[in-house]
Amino acid sequence: MDIYAPEIDKETRHTISVMIEKSMNRQMEEGHARLYRGIKQVLETLSKEHTLLFLSNCPTSYKDMARKIFAFDKYFSGYYWAQKYPHTPKYQIFSDYILKEQGEHKYVMVGDRFHDIEVGVKNNIPIIACLYGFGKKGELDDATYFAKKPLDILDIIDKIKNN
Repeated sequence: MDIYAPEIDKETRHTISVMIEKSMNRQMEEGHARLYRGIKQVLETLSKEHTLLFLSNCPTSYKDMARKIFAFDKYFSGYYWAQKYPHTPKYQIFSDYILKEQGEHKYVMVGDRFHDIEVGVKNNIPIIACLYGFGKKGELDDATYFAKKPLDILDIIDKIKNN
């Protein structure tokens, strides 16, 4: 699904994608990458009581670098990303791989883009939309809950747990 500049041909799109990936990796290597304020506390708190899974549209190199720089292995017990499953939408990675490998659990999708919302909608799981992320107006409207800041996620998870 090519929603970003659909008029651009595949070869040009691939070239631009590679350029962006290299730029993002370089910025991470140079120490410019930062987690949102409060995310580390959210990950530490949730990983003590819940199994956290990483599901992203990022390329493999970016995922690997983020794992290393942010010590994600302390928090996440499984990694699922788009480049590992080419041409598979995020919602389908969830249904075809995560559910099969991780089993039936009470899942919650947390994200800031329409692909994240789509995972929850198509798999009938609660969705926490992160309003502090990259999402544009309207693309998060179908979320179940809305987090204005990272620490809101903890309160929302408690609310979900107690329902």
